[in-house]
Amino acid sequence: AILFEYASDSAFLYSGAYSSADNTSHIRKLNALSGETVWQKDANGSVQASPALGTGVLDGTVFFNISGSSGGELTGFNKDTGDITWQYTLERASASSPAAVYTSDGNGYILQCDGNGKLVLVDGKTGLESAANFYLLSSHINLVEQVTNELADIKSPGDNIVTPLDAKIQQAASDL
Repeated sequence: AILFEYASDSAFLYSGAYSSADNTSHIRKLNALSGETVWQKDANGSVQASPALGTGVLDGTVFFNISGSSGGELTGFNKDTGDITWQYTLERASASSPAAVYTSDGNGYILQCDGNGKLVLVDGKTGLESAANFYLLSSHINLVEQVTNELADIKSPGDNIVTPLDAKIQQAASDL
């Protein structure tokens, strides 16, 4: 799991490497030009997904999804020091990458899917679950269609969400 950050005078890599010997992930920020370790933090569990880097209101934070044996932790790290700024406990371990999303009024959130397929929206500054989760988990299709689907054991479609992710960049990162 790697994330590249270009700064005006340097470049950095954020990575999570899992050691099965002690069930620990070594989460690091590396200077991409010198190879020097800027900081390293160890976490119980496995980092299986790329981290997300906050911008705008979330600038200064890098977000990792750390999977444990029964659950997971969505964790915000200070990108300069590696100190944990907050943690959000996921119901189930996940190999899904966090995604930073922003509202038109300037708020920043982290969107994360756990191993049950539950999609959560967490305030990127505090790590608190957002009241907007209701809308992510809701469906505004006709009530009769919802009941019919439920009786037929068919999942009703959820509402749409819009993220600032660029599909071409995501595909390029996936191809690495």
